[in-house]
Amino acid sequence: MTYNFKDTVYVRNINEKVSLNTLKRKLNEVFAPYGPVLSITAHKNIRMRGQAFVTLEDEAKASRAIDCLNDTVIFQKKIQCQLAKTSSDDSVERHLGESEFTVYVEDRQKKKAQQDESLIKKSSTSKVVKVDLQNVPPNKILLIQELPNDITSEELTSVFESYKGFVQVRLVAVKRVAFIDFENEQDATVAKDENMDLTIREVKAQVSYAKK
Repeated sequence: MTYNFKDTVYVRNINEKVSLNTLKRKLNEVFAPYGPVLSITAHKNIRMRGQAFVTLEDEAKASRAIDCLNDTVIFQKKIQCQLAKTSSDDSVERHLGESEFTVYVEDRQKKKAQQDESLIKKSSTSKVVKVDLQNVPPNKILLIQELPNDITSEELTSVFESYKGFVQVRLVAVKRVAFIDFENEQDATVAKDENMDLTIREVKAQVSYAKK
């Protein structure tokens, strides 16, 4: 379940060279006249760069901000503003209250875990299926198997974040597997080919495409 209280503005076409702290300060300054600004979410990863989410007090304030700020030049680029498709976590918590918000987050995490579990079942670590994995059609998600028991997302991120198109690491520690998301098949293939002998803390991992 997702919520949309229409109080969150999706901002895109942001100058990607600006630091996060500078960007957030500027967005707070620009949106404050239509505020109060409750939260600003922005990241530097591949998937989120050049974008931000600004949560205001209600739909009326968000709509007014969009009408007034769309095409405004910030850091030498015209930003594009529209209502976000879903509200930010800050907004959802404010509307639902702490206890109901906790249930909402747990439900979201449970669904995400189920999706990962489904991918794991399709990419079983049994010996027979491992042979089959070599014939999985190329795609933008890599499956890393046979990882150290105490592997962390940070360790895997340090291995793959330098590759073009890297998006995120999704670690399933109890299964000793991880999914590495890339923007496209080509970028995933480069990372896969260069890590076929991936060894982490003297443990040889298996790198393949994930089954979809």
